[in-house]
Amino acid sequence: MPKGDTMPRLLNVALLTAGLILLPAVADAQTNRPKGPAFAEPSAKPKPKPTQPGSPSMVPMGDEVFRLDSVGLTMMLPLGARAESTTVGSRSTVQITPGGASPSWFMNIQTPVDPEPGRSSSDLLEELMRRLGEAAGMVYRRDGDKRLEDQLLGVNISVVEPKATVQIGSQSGERIYISLPSARPNTPRVVRGYTAFKTTPTQFVSFELVTTESAFKEARGLYETVVATASFENADELRAERAAAITAGVRMFEAVTEDDIQALLRATPETWERIYKPSATGADADATELGYVRTRLLVGTPDDLGTTGTVRTMGNRQNGYVVQIDARLLDTGQIIDTRSAFFMAKDRTSEVWTVRTALRAYRQIDPNRPVTGTFSELGARNDTNMVIELDAPGRSKETIKPIMQGDGYISRVEAFLLPALLVRKGIQADFAFYGYDSQASSIRLRRDSLERPDNRAGQWLVRTRLAEDKKPQMAWYSKEGQLLRIELGDGTIREPVSGQRLLQIWKSKGLPVD
Repeated sequence: MPKGDTMPRLLNVALLTAGLILLPAVADAQTNRPKGPAFAEPSAKPKPKPTQPGSPSMVPMGDEVFRLDSVGLTMMLPLGARAESTTVGSRSTVQITPGGASPSWFMNIQTPVDPEPGRSSSDLLEELMRRLGEAAGMVYRRDGDKRLEDQLLGVNISVVEPKATVQIGSQSGERIYISLPSARPNTPRVVRGYTAFKTTPTQFVSFELVTTESAFKEARGLYETVVATASFENADELRAERAAAITAGVRMFEAVTEDDIQALLRATPETWERIYKPSATGADADATELGYVRTRLLVGTPDDLGTTGTVRTMGNRQNGYVVQIDARLLDTGQIIDTRSAFFMAKDRTSEVWTVRTALRAYRQIDPNRPVTGTFSELGARNDTNMVIELDAPGRSKETIKPIMQGDGYISRVEAFLLPALLVRKGIQADFAFYGYDSQASSIRLRRDSLERPDNRAGQWLVRTRLAEDKKPQMAWYSKEGQLLRIELGDGTIREPVSGQRLLQIWKSKGLPVD
């Protein structure tokens, strides 16, 4: 069964924030990957010549630029690598993993805020070394279960390379490499590299390499090359730009009336959308079908969602707006079915949602992959108090309470309606909003912009970036506000279709419609 951090990824497959599906999450959800990749020792097969530290030509890079807007960071990632980001309060953590099933390294990027202004990046590394030594490096003589504190035999942490100054453009930092025992018995020691920069009087950005001793030489060259591509924008300008975008978002929603939302409900009470990758021929028969979505918009109460437990006690009984979504996605022989419903009170002060995702096989491809499982997410908010209950096979139920701070938060219902509302308001600007992200199990910043391209007369374009580390997705609308097409950034298309036409396409290809 999928476990660990798999459930949020699975749920995110069909949580249609802003009417968009995060299809890349499907593949991630099926890998049964635990938190923190297990290392595989390099194969005995001949390997290419190791890269040299700081030689960019030896490390092929991907085409996409990675951005972490919270600290103004932009950098390149190795070809095939994947970045996943989570944010808690003002601190972001990004994990970068290479492609393939048995990674020999991974990287972490963290953005700690300095509680003691005046400290340097060297001070940060000194504190890190002390904490690592206290946590895992001290070896004591023991008498039964009693620790003899006065008999410290040594430390199990060693310096592979001492601190050294690193210069990237005008930004100066510090780097160190250390070796520690592995957390798993009978496995090689782990080498960690840390490179820290202080980008503002109170903001650090650190890059961590984690690898094994035998893979260190090659991983080091890649790590130093990647870090060398980093650049930092002016933090003050970045904060000002973000504040302006959040203010624009707040003002936009202040202008949204009940009539605006009712008009959307009347215009599109029910829609079907096809998710596919088009072929070179452009013919439907040659396209690859990935899934479909059915959406209904209505007036209702939290009772229409069938919620139970803690979240039910948080939802009030007033009328509001409900978005109901049924989605089916196909992934390597598996069917992923999700039924979700989102409620928001008319005064916007409370919301409730429920998401249930089920996996089953319709074509067994890999006997080692999970073929069944049911996952659920129940959430509710009253004002700034939010609670979410997560449930997955083989795990205890988990309750999380994300922190809400500042202005610009929008509910799950508003996030879904947002692109159509932007088109109806016709305000061409850059917007930013905070919203709950099931994939990260936290509240994250999203970016949206509205424009009318000259080369598509009568059409509106809404560009959406659901998080700092996500590619922008483009949604095209008619001048009347009807969705025409969504381009998800990886060649995947999502577009409206009649239920009859969708059924015809799937039956003609022998795909499961039961």
